[in-house]
Amino acid sequence: MIIDLNRIPFSRRNSYMAISRLKKEYETADVKEGLYLRTVHGSAERSIVAKLTPLFDGKEEAYSTNLELAALVITSGDRKIEICFDDEKTLLFRGNEGTGMKIDFMTEYNKNDYIYDIKHRAYTLYMANCYKNNCRYLIWAQKDKISLEQNWNEMEAEYSRLTVSSLDGFMFAIQEVEREWNGKIRKFDFGLSRQKTQEDFLEFLRTVPSYPLAHQERVYLAAYIEWSSIVGANGFLERDIMLVSKNWLADKTGWNLNLNAIALSYKNPKHAWEHFLQMFDLIDTTGRLPDSFNDSYVKWNHVKPPVQGFVLSKMMENMKLDSDQLIGAYLLMKRATIWWMRYRDFRHEGLFVYDHAKDSGWDNATSFSLFPPIAAPELQVYLILQMDMMAKLSEMLSIEEDVTFWKKQSDKLLAHFLERCIRDNLPVNIHSNTGEIVECDSLLPYQVLLLGDKLPEPIKKACIDTLKSDKFRTKYGIATESPASALYSSNVKFRGPIWGPATYMLLEGLKACGENELAKEEARKYIQLVQEKDLAENYDALTGEGIGPNVYTWTASAYLVMLHEYLD
Repeated sequence: MIIDLNRIPFSRRNSYMAISRLKKEYETADVKEGLYLRTVHGSAERSIVAKLTPLFDGKEEAYSTNLELAALVITSGDRKIEICFDDEKTLLFRGNEGTGMKIDFMTEYNKNDYIYDIKHRAYTLYMANCYKNNCRYLIWAQKDKISLEQNWNEMEAEYSRLTVSSLDGFMFAIQEVEREWNGKIRKFDFGLSRQKTQEDFLEFLRTVPSYPLAHQERVYLAAYIEWSSIVGANGFLERDIMLVSKNWLADKTGWNLNLNAIALSYKNPKHAWEHFLQMFDLIDTTGRLPDSFNDSYVKWNHVKPPVQGFVLSKMMENMKLDSDQLIGAYLLMKRATIWWMRYRDFRHEGLFVYDHAKDSGWDNATSFSLFPPIAAPELQVYLILQMDMMAKLSEMLSIEEDVTFWKKQSDKLLAHFLERCIRDNLPVNIHSNTGEIVECDSLLPYQVLLLGDKLPEPIKKACIDTLKSDKFRTKYGIATESPASALYSSNVKFRGPIWGPATYMLLEGLKACGENELAKEEARKYIQLVQEKDLAENYDALTGEGIGPNVYTWTASAYLVMLHEYLD
């Protein structure tokens, strides 16, 4: 499998360690193009731990990288360096004749970083105390020796580098030590470690949704992106969780957490449920859910849209919940739904608002061009669907009075939505305080199609006719902003590019309204983009070119779900 280390880091399930290859555009005073060991712990001041420089006959040379059987393989001619994980905290490096590796811990950035040696039996080990990363790393050689170069200037290290270079090959380990080393030195078998990691990936691969065999290569890559983006329970994370990425967005948001849960629900119900619950692990006393989080921090400045009702309905199509899960889902979602009812109906008139575009998950969509608060049509729809799910769960749990309550709330919100958020049979954003309509050409309001038959026929028809026109549809997919809009931009987040999650939600809306063929046609376009242009963050709506330096798990999940749901 070939992975582009500039966009997809080398890592493994449950690890906070990753290796990335940075291009020239990331260069700073101390960061140059090359391979870097990185950490994705949220407490790190800087994600870069050390620069890894492969050596061939003691010199730096051009090299290529490839992923082979769970090992990152670096080659120059017939000389080869392999890197694999033994476990989530231990990286193994092995080189054949004439190879070596220099590890520069880049103390120029923070001179509180330094390395000290530890004499342990017949071994000399090196502990890199990386203040910038809020972590320490133990390095020792199982074959050949490591040399230390460090200039200590009274209270700080001006530079700290470790080098291993051997005529007949080498092998050494780098182990993450968050607090204390246990004093044990393990003997490693590189082949066995690689095999163990490979088997772990194959176990995950078997749980992706079923797919046509013609797409196997891309599915393997999507599965690798998801598997390698998982980190273990730690700090604020009570469960193993799939991050957005282990590159430059190493945290989690409600948006992609839920899409990942859907992708996992087909054959991996245990982990799907864990992903669904993670947001609720962090629910506060008012019932508010966080904006984003990782192992070290939780951000509360914004929220994310209440899509949990829709998501749980999709999960329940693929997996069966036991009584404890039903009760847990109901009680947690009840708290979160009441939060919206209590805190986001600013005028107490039955319409709910976002107080910033970031609350919607579409950070810069033109539907939020007026100063907030904005009553968005899709927000009302998400909450209607959530209230419907609350009524369904209440019924399954035989809580009759709650069934009546949630059905009444859903009907009331539907009436307010139809009265206030529809103009000329099309959805509109309105300013909550003034009632002013936000004039825009954003795709986002059309997610109201998720209501399906709850939408009156004239509204349903007007929305579908618009989506069948060339307002948003292009040769390559559905643009997030109409290409005819004065505010359209080919590479500005939600002002034009095609996104996997946005496309998926619209497909589900079309399907709910009986437009199965249109949904399949647009799904095929997105799948074709992934096949031809790789798994990009998003895509140019007019050229189909991939956009963005990274690959995120929401792209992989959207692709996997569309393959399963929309290809015959």
